[in-house]
Amino acid sequence: MRPEARLALALALTACGAPPKPAPEAAAPPAPPPADPAAWTCAGHLVPPTGYLQETRFGDPGAVDRVGREAMQALRAKVCGADCGPLEASFSLWKTGEGGGRACAMAVVKQAAVEAWRAEALSTEALDLALARAARAVARDLPKGARGQVGRIDDAGAPGGTRVRWLMPRLLRALQEAGVAMTDPPAGWDGRSVPAGWTIVVSGTLTPRSERGLPVLELAIEGRVREGGGVVVRAGEPVVFPAAVAPYVDAAFPAGPPSDPGLRIAVQGAAGGGLCGGQRTHVTLQSDAPADVRVFDLYGDGEALLLHAGPVPAGTPVPLGDPAGFEALPVPGHDAERFLVVAGDFGALGKAAAPCRVPSGLARSLHRFEGLPAGARVAHDGFRIYDGPPCAPLPEARRAEIARQLREVPPCAP
Repeated sequence: MRPEARLALALALTACGAPPKPAPEAAAPPAPPPADPAAWTCAGHLVPPTGYLQETRFGDPGAVDRVGREAMQALRAKVCGADCGPLEASFSLWKTGEGGGRACAMAVVKQAAVEAWRAEALSTEALDLALARAARAVARDLPKGARGQVGRIDDAGAPGGTRVRWLMPRLLRALQEAGVAMTDPPAGWDGRSVPAGWTIVVSGTLTPRSERGLPVLELAIEGRVREGGGVVVRAGEPVVFPAAVAPYVDAAFPAGPPSDPGLRIAVQGAAGGGLCGGQRTHVTLQSDAPADVRVFDLYGDGEALLLHAGPVPAGTPVPLGDPAGFEALPVPGHDAERFLVVAGDFGALGKAAAPCRVPSGLARSLHRFEGLPAGARVAHDGFRIYDGPPCAPLPEARRAEIARQLREVPPCAP
């Protein structure tokens, strides 16, 4: 794979929120696989055992026990809040160590045990009723036989992902009950536009927040509807529900500045905006006027590649990367990848040849949408990678190949 065809991932799920209803005593799930006997030096990415959720903490050298307790407490807080009930026995420390002047610890809990607890403890009935009301609002007065689909759903700053995949069947069912015939999208659909022959495309934004001290998720829904020869936007009533009923998503990203309406970058993806690890996709750039642009791939822990540098013509879609498309690939510990387009003078990177690795300080600023040239036109897009069925598992050798290819990308030189 060419360096510019790189994309992101890896996923840590969890949950948080309300205490469980009493549940019958059950045997504790199997202990996690034994950790690698080699001491953990607190460096690099440590991936938890397959099928386990994790929380990692670092602290002062010599404080392994305290750091281990902090990791366990943080994981419990994410998964079940103050009262974990019968789930308590499922938590364990998987690996601890010291190195680089600090102590480190990773706590884990079996994902299947969390899902069983969640199913026992929480009900989604109120969520389904609220989704039905929102679907009726955006689909009101549509003609009989109206065709449509759910497009992109942004979750905490990036489209798609495990939580969106969990929510999608409920939203699809609500729209069908509101009279929308779900239609297979055409090849290359960007999840935003309303294709010819369709009546409606529904999109959403999922935002984590607190309400009366409890973690909740708020889903804002809008429908883009063909009407009177054009497209109008209808907003549905926001849907608010306990965060603990849904899979946990660890990474949240800044929402970013509004994308310039004349500058557009689009990722072709599945419904909801997510991709499977290893799935091929295409990313295109289009401007309504000639422009000198820089396209950045934001991935991992504050890392970035400069994917494209140079002029783009007006009104013509420009494919980015390899003609065969990008391959959505995971960076361990991260499930999202975003693309940032900047049209305007970019100072030190103005003459850098793409593809190249962006200096770490600037890369971290770009992840926060900071350090952009004053007055520059900006657009952004992205995706999260789905983990688990129906997506096929990615071989460990492929993950190692990703890391090797990233190391080989040259640094950006002015």
